[in-house]
This record gives sequence, C-alpha cells and structure tokens, in this order.
Amino acid sequence: MLFEKTEHLIRGSATMQGFEKALVQVGLQLEMVAAASGSLAVGQTVEELERQAEGAFFVVQISGKDGETKQAVPQTRINAGDGILLLSRGLRGFELFEPGGRSKFKKAAR
Repeated sequence: MLFEKTEHLIRGSATMQGFEKALVQVGLQLEMVAAASGSLAVGQTVEELERQAEGAFFVVQISGKDGETKQAVPQTRINAGDGILLLSRGLRGFELFEPGGRSKFKKAAR
C-alpha cells in the first residue's frame, strides 16, 4: 500500500518507476484512494464496487483505518476511511470514493 507519508520512499525507487512506466505503456496506473465517509464505495463489497466501475479499475488491496491489510476478495466490504489500492485505466470511476458521489453510480442493491 502506498500512503502519503511513505509514498515518496517507494515511488522514488528505480524498481517502482520502472513498474509504473510499464503500466503506463499499456494504459494502466496504480492509484491509492481513500473511501470517504458518505461515498458510494462505503458499504459495498469489492465485487459490487468493481461492477459499478464498469471495468474502470480493479481493487488490488485494502488497508483499514487501523492499518490492517485486507485481501481484495469479492466479499470484502469497503469501510469509511479504508485506503484502496487500485489498478486503473485513467481516472474514470474515482467519483465512487468521493462524498456525495456526483456520478451515474448508485449504491448496489443488497
């Protein structure tokens, strides 16, 4: 997981720069986002979230507010404050993580 406080240590490494360059060449990028309270992502499972995003991103890893790393398996629920590592195709779908979520996305029916 890449957190703001330590991101510079990893992002600056030659290995990570090479990896990110390879991803960009195929139209992908790694992004860390926070699931804001009140966002459409909160309360959804990984499976529901990825379905809502319509292929814009895949959840790679989840870090809870307590720092616990959770597997990004389909049944894992997203909580407010979770850090979500995404493999994405541009910035489409990121509005799912914003409070109020001005977007076409809606909470998945449970």
